[in-house]
Amino acid sequence: MKKLFKFLIISFFFNLITFQAYCEELVSYTMTQIRVFAFQDDTNVTITNLTNGSTYATFNIPNAGGDWSQYPGVPNYISINSDKPVNVFVGKAHPGRNDWAALIPSTNYTKFGTEFYGFTEYHLWIFVPKNLLQPPTQITVTDLSDGDDSITLTVSNAELITSNVEIYHLTNFDYDNIHIVSNLDCVVLAGSSSIMNTDGWAYTPPSVAPGEDGRELGTHFFAYVKDKMAIYAFSDNTNIIITDLSDSDDSKYLTLNSGWIYSVENPPYKRNGVHWLSNNGNLFDTDYVEVVSNNPIIFYVGPTYNPGGRFILDFAPAVATGPQSRVIMCYANLIGVEILTFDNTTNVTITSLSSSNGNFHDYTIGQNDWQGVGPYYWQAPTQFNQELLRIESDKPISVFYGDFYSGWFTGCCSASFLPVIPTTPTEPPIANAGPDQYVYTNQVVHLNGTGYDPDGGNITLYEWDFDGDNTYDWSSSSSGSTTHVYSSPGIYNATLRVTDDENQTDTDIAVINVRTPP
Repeated sequence: MKKLFKFLIISFFFNLITFQAYCEELVSYTMTQIRVFAFQDDTNVTITNLTNGSTYATFNIPNAGGDWSQYPGVPNYISINSDKPVNVFVGKAHPGRNDWAALIPSTNYTKFGTEFYGFTEYHLWIFVPKNLLQPPTQITVTDLSDGDDSITLTVSNAELITSNVEIYHLTNFDYDNIHIVSNLDCVVLAGSSSIMNTDGWAYTPPSVAPGEDGRELGTHFFAYVKDKMAIYAFSDNTNIIITDLSDSDDSKYLTLNSGWIYSVENPPYKRNGVHWLSNNGNLFDTDYVEVVSNNPIIFYVGPTYNPGGRFILDFAPAVATGPQSRVIMCYANLIGVEILTFDNTTNVTITSLSSSNGNFHDYTIGQNDWQGVGPYYWQAPTQFNQELLRIESDKPISVFYGDFYSGWFTGCCSASFLPVIPTTPTEPPIANAGPDQYVYTNQVVHLNGTGYDPDGGNITLYEWDFDGDNTYDWSSSSSGSTTHVYSSPGIYNATLRVTDDENQTDTDIAVINVRTPP
């Protein structure tokens, strides 16, 4: 599948994330709570208050799967350093007063993979994308807290099976730390006992198309949707198939052009010039949903407008769409937008697309607007009115959004826990292997791969693995365009690998379906 764009912030996209094996700095906004989960034994972590540069906490987590937590009192704007991989959660996710759901990214720095460390209060969903060539699924879920909810899953345990996915749903966890190991790449969603009945939570699923690794705009998604969802298109003639896997009543086909929005909610006030397709209030009813698009899109589960306010806290996927171009779509109410960066020369433009009362809040953030000692943060000078925002940036940023007025969290409900994403100064390159192709045996296949480096560097090497055997058969320092001939019928993953001048790499796959001539 065509990959086109990648998330600027490297780890992604929930949105939790892991540090690399060496010490790396992450930045985060917190609602005075934090939990840090270790992937390895003897992990050392330091948390710094960005407002004044003081050290808030220094601690050691002795065992893999163990965690360190603090509530209340954690500074709102922090940086986190670790000497080994960790997952970091912020928000408020305590037993008894919860309303959250969140993706748990895997240990390979994306939101899906084969190994996960995290926790859940009650629910656990595991989405396993499938094809006919994959072996039978086997997943081990280990309850690290008290062991009573450990289980090994096989296909017989799946709640729903289609030709493209197996979905597993576990319940009755009791606020447990968990370790998940799967023989196949999967997506993991955790949440509270209330999420079947409430819609005060949000998350952004990763794309699971071949070659798309959860750090980018994508073309194929699976999600659990309580009520609300939205899709944002970046290209004209974007054809989207939404399949309601649960009961089919919300399945549909639609076409969006660049900048168009599809939502199940219809905000009362929309910005002039913004094309908004609404589902006329026909909400999803706790459905499993599959979304397939011919062009990369952002797919978001959660509110784009609501009449009573919600208590979500989430991380917005900041997506690289060019060397100095990044786009984010997110929801904001009250004080619900916080932006962080490592570079105080970062320029950000915020455009309000919808509003509950007709007042739109647009901002331009420049060098004189950032606060903190470095890394830096920005606070909105006014409150938002249940607005959907388009945020554009020329450098990496982290955006935390929702409806996280502090009064909600001290006296009422809680937010989603979410992971922290590093906004690293250097970014890996972005490979694009081009479209999938249908060809005949002995026909010349033209592979026109491209790549660029979002941090302004250069691509120094293009390599092609024509048959997916992890042996690169062709290379060039100047271009990713080449040809190949397949002599036998079959389905081949033609993999393009690009390397930048910092020796960072990225891969993308074009699926070549080779048939015998009629």
